[in-house]
Amino acid sequence: SVLAAPRAVLAQVLAEMERDGVVEYDPDAYAQRTGVALHRSFGVARHAQAGLHRNGRLVGYLTVNYRTRQEPLTPYERRLLRGLAHVASLA
Repeated sequence: SVLAAPRAVLAQVLAEMERDGVVEYDPDAYAQRTGVALHRSFGVARHAQAGLHRNGRLVGYLTVNYRTRQEPLTPYERRLLRGLAHVASLA
């Protein structure tokens, strides 16, 4: 299935991803994001994405979801997620 996102929401997510490489949010705190209802239906308490880049272009993203975690990722975990996304983009 495909999840369609309004351009304004997607632009915000992509801008955050370009700035830090990782987008992270608590679905309850960002009701305007597309997919919040989907996250809630699966019991997702925290969501993070890291961009997959190839030849300087964003070609996708790696997503992690937590059901019980409420706190933000630590700096180490953000760095680890960026590293995993980098390795995934080489595949």
